[in-house]
Amino acid sequence: GNDVKAKEIVETFIRKSLPENEISSIESILPIYDIRAIQTSCLDNLTDIDLCILKLLGVQLFNEIKDEYKLNAIFAPKLLRTQKFLQSLSFTPLRYALKPDFVENLLKNVRRSKIRSTYHSLEELREHFDKELIEQYSIKEISDDMKRKTELGTKIFERAHLSNVNIFQDINGGTDTISAILESHRIKKVNILNSKFSKD
Repeated sequence: GNDVKAKEIVETFIRKSLPENEISSIESILPIYDIRAIQTSCLDNLTDIDLCILKLLGVQLFNEIKDEYKLNAIFAPKLLRTQKFLQSLSFTPLRYALKPDFVENLLKNVRRSKIRSTYHSLEELREHFDKELIEQYSIKEISDDMKRKTELGTKIFERAHLSNVNIFQDINGGTDTISAILESHRIKKVNILNSKFSKD
């Protein structure tokens, strides 16, 4: 049901957006993106059809962080200190840090039925969607330099030659959350210390 409906919506969008001679086959145009993302503090109200449309366009959303998802993006309203956001900085690479408006605008664009060949060529369509929209909705505090560092293949603590960390039991955020964040950035051992130090 939803898959078929989503496919119809995306195909209609492409047929209306491009001159006929630019469409050899819909399959050759899709996906436009290669975004595998986790979201934090946003995009909670997407419908199943929205998710199907996004997947056809090459935007996949996951609820948790797992190595096998090969995540390369985060959606968040701004720079946050949530567990997911801090862990996303360990993705190799973190290619996209985008505001949720990107997804909302994309869905609105695809669903708009009034367009008639808005783009002259496939290149122009790709340029708009894959470059302009991404630039427009990037989270500015995550600089290109920060993103480039995630492409180095090593994590921040590996580069600093740190493998063990001590944290106090009553650390803000809780030991499980902080340990998970540190481990995603390649800390091998997190020791949890009792907050009550005694002199002996």
